[in-house]
Amino acid sequence: MAAMHTEFVLTRVFDAPRDRVWKAWTEPARFAQWWGPKDFTNPVCRIDLRPGGAYYASMRSPEGIDHPCHGEYLEIVPPERLVMTMRTDGHPPEFNQMLNRHRQEIGEPVRTHGLQIHMTVRFEDHAGKTKLTIVQRFDPVTDAEVIAKMGASEGWGGSFDKLDALLVKP
Repeated sequence: MAAMHTEFVLTRVFDAPRDRVWKAWTEPARFAQWWGPKDFTNPVCRIDLRPGGAYYASMRSPEGIDHPCHGEYLEIVPPERLVMTMRTDGHPPEFNQMLNRHRQEIGEPVRTHGLQIHMTVRFEDHAGKTKLTIVQRFDPVTDAEVIAKMGASEGWGGSFDKLDALLVKP
């Protein structure tokens, strides 16, 4: 049996100072420009940046289907760390069906909810650039394995490519 991953960890170095990467994560107009997989947009994005504050981003696919994400900020340490929850319970039924197919493949039961994620985002100075590390923990923990099977690395890669493009703009 393959080892189960209980966390999903992503790291990337961006050619921009830490405060600029921080703003891309914490200002709604900037966040909306890069959040979500390649070719997705965010027609609605709200951020209440304070502990206990909520955020909401509605990712829209090229086919016009919305995939809302929402959560709460648990800890904010500018410009070093964001700790937040994230839920995908507003995603379309097809997304949840795909989640459940992959859950069953690893021997997990079907669930009625989408993803429930605890996410820590770290921003570190890295020789004039910014090293960004995202650690996602899931409830249940087996959903880390599920999202890996669903291509989360590729989805985040598309987001990071868009973030790269935003950060090079003057």
